[in-house]
Amino acid sequence: MVRSGWLPALAIFAITCLAYYPVIHYPFVGYDDPDYVSDNHSVQQGLTSATFLWSLTSTAASNWHPLTWISHALDCELFALDAGWHHVSSVVLHAANGILVFLLLWRATKFKWRSFLVAAVFAVHPLNVESVAWIAERKTVLSMFFFLLAVAAYGWYARKPYSTRYAVVSVFTVFALASKPMVVTLPFVLLLLDFWPLRRVENGSKQNEFSVEAPQRPIWELIREKLPLLALSAGSCAVTLWAQKHALKAMIAIPLGARIKNAIVSYVLYLGKAIWPLHLGVFYAHHGSRLSLWQTGLALLLLVGTTALVWKAHPRKYLLIGWLWYLGTLVPMIGLVQVGEQGMADRYTYLPMLGIFVAFVWLASDVADRLGVTFAYRTGAAVILLSAMLLRAHRQVTTWESTFAMWTQSLSVSSENYVAEDFVGATILEDDFQKTGQSCADEALVHFQNAVRINPEDALGHLNVGFCRQAHEDLKGAVEEYRLALRFAPNRYLKARADLNLGAVSQQVGQYQEARTYFIDGLKLYPLDQELQSALGQLDAAELAQSARTRSKSP
Repeated sequence: MVRSGWLPALAIFAITCLAYYPVIHYPFVGYDDPDYVSDNHSVQQGLTSATFLWSLTSTAASNWHPLTWISHALDCELFALDAGWHHVSSVVLHAANGILVFLLLWRATKFKWRSFLVAAVFAVHPLNVESVAWIAERKTVLSMFFFLLAVAAYGWYARKPYSTRYAVVSVFTVFALASKPMVVTLPFVLLLLDFWPLRRVENGSKQNEFSVEAPQRPIWELIREKLPLLALSAGSCAVTLWAQKHALKAMIAIPLGARIKNAIVSYVLYLGKAIWPLHLGVFYAHHGSRLSLWQTGLALLLLVGTTALVWKAHPRKYLLIGWLWYLGTLVPMIGLVQVGEQGMADRYTYLPMLGIFVAFVWLASDVADRLGVTFAYRTGAAVILLSAMLLRAHRQVTTWESTFAMWTQSLSVSSENYVAEDFVGATILEDDFQKTGQSCADEALVHFQNAVRINPEDALGHLNVGFCRQAHEDLKGAVEEYRLALRFAPNRYLKARADLNLGAVSQQVGQYQEARTYFIDGLKLYPLDQELQSALGQLDAAELAQSARTRSKSP
């Protein structure tokens, strides 16, 4: 198998590199990359004992994923802060994932070229660009790598169920969970694989010449077999909820009903993006509260109808398994437990969409077999499909060439997107300041005003509008915006920024005591914040200077 599989594996690697080669020239972007690498001093130390200890105990970026931190630290050890080579590491991991998909499917089903086509589609599908071209999403490709190794180890275990082999499955499961908790559904995925293609279920999945040589067992034994892995997933869920306690959106902010509606519609929208991968962006606004009853009902009808159809397709078990893979592995990321502001994210489909790719390729191949389509026509269709996807993926990769390009793309594909408005405005503000020295360009202010119009409780937007008001000497307007930011700030960081800015305005108008109160309030939230410490020190100096002037004028 290895000898006859090297050429397809090489082809998968080649088309992956062809789709993603521009990233070697791309910088870190200003969204999460600073938290993960470019401003993370612990990671930048490289592979030191301090970094290992920090990675095991840190919940920075609202996640516990020590292997992801170590992966970034390894890149810093090898390449320092050369962003291009950090990108290359992610591309190589993605290519390795594609090769693993090919080898695993081929080994489990005996269908070489079907397995190759699934892996090739996975390698160049535009939906996966976000997970690969975004350095901060290393956790997704790394977690998938260990997930696939766990599946490979499980196939090895299934043929001869020894405890030592099960231990290897468990180790890779731990590695996957320690990279990103999106793989908590792994025990359920393995149970699906018992039905097809492993056919391990006694009296439920008849083995044939395409089956792995694995002993069959009653379903209850196969379920019991997964309990230790399920315990690992449960532990990962508990740690994740603890790590994300500050990132979890409150029930009041996004009600359960809105989250359910958003989840139902998102399942259908993701499928649409898989079929027609245009208009992809890094951030999609949450649309649960804006969805009508008929939109949600239609999406639910499509999901239920599809489930009924694949359930009845008994001879084609791959349809049901691929569909359940998609539905099940997307549950942790579908937004029922809301983390962050987004309603959807392309990166969430990296693992789930693999089930759809398998179902699609196997169904198309079976239909071609029934119709007697020749190998030449099948090859031509596959080449056209892969070429179209590769070209589209290459185009999508270019949207990651800068922070500005990334956010303008997101703004162009998602209307009423206050997060994108904030970041586009901030990028314009920073670039304009570097070029002209202007504190706040009018173009940036327009984006900030759009953000607070879309979401009146957008604390970051109010901070930015306030900054522009202050830059234009509208101190009263600036104070109003900063107070709104302080009122709506969802975390300590934004509250501290609002305190800092309110203190600066108070000091500017000579209200030193009020300024001191704001600075101290900010330091209570962030005791080691250097800007707040510096502002308080400057305030002390200003008060001393004022006191000295007062004494010099007194008779």
